[in-house]
Amino acid sequence: MKNFYNVDPREVFWAASDIGWIVGHSYICYAQLIHGNTTVVFEGKPVGTPDAGTFWRVISDHKVSNFFTAPTAFRAIKRMDPKGKLKQKYDLSNLQALFLAGERADPDTVKWAENLLEIPIIDHWWQTETGYVIARNPIGIETPNKDGKTNSTDAWL
Repeated sequence: MKNFYNVDPREVFWAASDIGWIVGHSYICYAQLIHGNTTVVFEGKPVGTPDAGTFWRVISDHKVSNFFTAPTAFRAIKRMDPKGKLKQKYDLSNLQALFLAGERADPDTVKWAENLLEIPIIDHWWQTETGYVIARNPIGIETPNKDGKTNSTDAWL
């Protein structure tokens, strides 16, 4: 948790994933609880529950420090709130990094999230069959987040 996600014990780590998938139970139940982090369990989608600001509300209410979700979720938020106006209602000052996982993140979604959140956005490619991250930038061991990470294989460690 420290090396990959740069979270310390007692910080809040939120993996907005289906708990039935290996990514879900690995990063909702096991990893951060073993490390001493608080976890957020969330059922729903990022839009229509009640709006595309749902993720921002949960991050604000629970003081989430690092957030882990699918690029698909961010594409849905971007589609419903392209200017990110709903984010303005919430205090996201605790949020240190966003990890987009599950499938490769497209450059447009990464850039949109970077501009909106002004924090590191990590394309953290997982695959259920591997049970582990395939490609990632481990922000907890002082490795710089490289430009082009979503479209250049030489940017991966």
